[in-house]
Amino acid sequence: RQSKAIIYINFLSHTTGKFKGYICIRTDVDTLLVPVDIMVTKGGVHVTPELVDFQTLVSPLQSRSMWLTLTNLNPKPIELLSLYDPKQDPNLHIGGFDQKGLNVMPGATVRFAKVTYHGGGEGVMQGKLQLIINDTDAVSATLD
Repeated sequence: RQSKAIIYINFLSHTTGKFKGYICIRTDVDTLLVPVDIMVTKGGVHVTPELVDFQTLVSPLQSRSMWLTLTNLNPKPIELLSLYDPKQDPNLHIGGFDQKGLNVMPGATVRFAKVTYHGGGEGVMQGKLQLIINDTDAVSATLD
C-alpha cells in the first residue's frame, strides 16, 4: 500500500475562528470529498484542548486521560516552567510534565502533559489548570 501527498491547500483569513469545509478531488476512478477543519488564531501561546472535559465517570474505579498540546505562535522561544491545579483536587493527576524548562521554538507544537481524572464523589467537578511560562508579557505568563 502506497501513501503520498496528492494536494496541498492554503487558507487565508483576516478573522480568527474555526472554519470547516470540504475539498472535492476528482480522480480517474472516483470522486473524493475530504472534510477540512481549520483553526485561525492570533499570535501568542495556545493550549489545546481549550476545555478539558472528562465527560461522565460512573465509578470511583473509572478514570479518563487527555493530553495537552501547546503551540507557540510568538516570534521568540518560550519556556514551560510549571503546570499545576490551584485547587489541588486529589482526583486529578498531572503526568508527563517532567521536563521543567521545556523550550518551545516559534511555530512549534508540543504535547507536554497528560491529565487524568479518577472517579470520586458524585457531582460536577470543574476547575482550571495553570501553566506558567517565561513569557515577558505578564498577561500571558500564566495561562488558565
